[in-house]
Amino acid sequence: MNAKQYLSRLLWSGGCLALVIAMFNWFIDPYLMFSSPRISGFNYYKADINNYVRITKAYQPVRMSMDTLIVGNSRVEMGFDPNHQCFNKHSVYNLAIPGAGIKMQLHYALNQIYQKNIKKIYIGVDFTDFLIDQKDYENQQKNINLNIIKRMKYNENGKKNEKYQWQYFIDSYQSLLTLNALNSSFKTILQQNSNASNRKDNGFNPAQDYLTVINEEGAIALFSQKLPELSARLSRPKYLFDSAGNRSTDFDELENFIQIAKQKQISVKLFTNPFHNDYWKLINKYKLNNKYQQWLKILTDILETSKHPRLEFWDFASDRRFSNEQPTKTKGKALKWFWEPSHYRKSLGDIMLNVMNQSDCNATSKQFGNKLK
Repeated sequence: MNAKQYLSRLLWSGGCLALVIAMFNWFIDPYLMFSSPRISGFNYYKADINNYVRITKAYQPVRMSMDTLIVGNSRVEMGFDPNHQCFNKHSVYNLAIPGAGIKMQLHYALNQIYQKNIKKIYIGVDFTDFLIDQKDYENQQKNINLNIIKRMKYNENGKKNEKYQWQYFIDSYQSLLTLNALNSSFKTILQQNSNASNRKDNGFNPAQDYLTVINEEGAIALFSQKLPELSARLSRPKYLFDSAGNRSTDFDELENFIQIAKQKQISVKLFTNPFHNDYWKLINKYKLNNKYQQWLKILTDILETSKHPRLEFWDFASDRRFSNEQPTKTKGKALKWFWEPSHYRKSLGDIMLNVMNQSDCNATSKQFGNKLK
């Protein structure tokens, strides 16, 4: 075999190996990038998806039919099920993204609005998402994450994103031909059980992976893990206005979004997320109650000023009637309404959806929350 033949066989073998790896990763589809068929016991649960949800929700909903969007962060992603009975006559996708700020949440939503015939949007908002830290307090600027913007087919102003196709190519390559993707595919196959991490095809996070911890250590383990993190976050100086007296730019992002929804005749149901009493104790401890009330007032004023004819605003955070359950060390015993201090369960999300849809849904509902607009 001469050098030319050796090189030719080497390239051919390498190409075949790459093709096999790409086909394997496409079929397992650990990040739900390609909407490959799910097979029970093989690739149904996506055990490694938690760190890749921003990729999933940039591309997965584009291939789906929908007229209703659910927008927010991880609280909404775990709490609002698109299969809720009040959604029977609608096609619903849960676009909520863990760890996302207001700007990112709304940009993902706008990207769908410019591509789909969206009729209604549910938006969950948190007080803490509108606070600015010490650095922004001194010099507040619009936070632009170029990688995120590149993944959107449309920019926030409705114009096509010229960098989208290249970013799609990069994300496809990384989902098919990298060692990371291969590791995720094997992890997906090896961790096929109902307590594995997962996202459903409608974007909902059933949060069954929390049950692994609860089954082994009781619900108190999740509270013990989460409370120090929340305490550290809330203890840092936070502001609603910067040193020049300008309000947090997150208010502007929401205000602009409401105007776009109004122009496109999209109904909007905005709501505050409920929290467990242990979370509210931290709010009291760090003397953030006044800022919370101030935030609620600014938000209400923005919504009133928008004059959107099909806009509602519901406050569930201020209603603590479901927030008093105490976690225990009993293995396998989860709380009924909350996973941990800052994440409510689907059971509470169902009540919130019943309350907000009482006029056009026959579901009976417990009393919860207040309609502020």
